[in-house]
Amino acid sequence: RAVASGGGHSLHSHVSDMLPPLATARELAGASSASAAEEHLVCGKLRFFHYTCDRHDDCGWGCGYRTVQSQLSWLAPDTAPPSIPELQQVLGVGAREWIGVPDAVTLLDALHGAAVEVLPLASGLALASEWRRLAAHFDAGGGPVMVGGGGDVYSKTVIGVRGGAAGEPELLILDPHFMDAAALHASDLGAVRAAGWIAWRPSGAALPSASFYNLGMVRRPADGAVRTAPPATSEPAGGWSI
Repeated sequence: RAVASGGGHSLHSHVSDMLPPLATARELAGASSASAAEEHLVCGKLRFFHYTCDRHDDCGWGCGYRTVQSQLSWLAPDTAPPSIPELQQVLGVGAREWIGVPDAVTLLDALHGAAVEVLPLASGLALASEWRRLAAHFDAGGGPVMVGGGGDVYSKTVIGVRGGAAGEPELLILDPHFMDAAALHASDLGAVRAAGWIAWRPSGAALPSASFYNLGMVRRPADGAVRTAPPATSEPAGGWSI
């Protein structure tokens, strides 16, 4: 079936029972040794979408879709985002095809008219000089950031950034390759963090230097953000981020 602009489903009980719970970035991150002034986090609530969280088997290829669903949940927290098959219908791609940041731009625009600024990084090392653009994005009320790359084909959802030791920035990452939905529904976030699925990670570990990256920074339509030109690096639709 077609998914219209603003697509999603109202949260009837049988739908909401399968969705990851709503939470703020602070609730997901837990306690921190850094001061609030040093951390720049997504404002508002979102859902941590991950492999098989809605009983759809996307292991090995669906992490890009899960990151987009997390972004959509921030844009419309009271609505269930479209399922992976529905997102594929919007893109016109087949089952098990990987997607990257260019596809996310298409989906977020088609479904919500949301603007997405794409920050291309020639290498993971470039984040050391660009992380304050992420900080400014979050401080201005921007939403979760989708990370897609070339050599590093694992999509990531970034919901915060801070300066780290020795000048290396750290990213607050929701890893969509997580699979234990029961832990999230039981609000056992401590166990999820302990296993590393929600974690502050040094940028060098999160974004290896051997890969280029595109960072898709979504904003709500009403905040006046302007979409940038297409990414300067080549991250073909249906071929990089999983």
